[in-house]
Amino acid sequence: MSGTSTPAKSEYENTTAGIYGIAATAAQAAEEVVVYLTGEFFADAITLPEGVTADTLAKAFRNIGIFLK
Repeated sequence: MSGTSTPAKSEYENTTAGIYGIAATAAQAAEEVVVYLTGEFFADAITLPEGVTADTLAKAFRNIGIFLK
């Protein structure tokens, strides 16, 4: 069988895909929420999904103007 295969995405790519900001508060699906698009934030104050660390997200956030301290 011939064809091309798509390589599996890395953990970083799966975790950071689609990042565009930080929500000001937790929200349910389809609920409106304030989203910060730029700024400086304390990494230990951000609620992250299980298994995701601020270190994993730091580079992706930097690329969109969000800085973690």
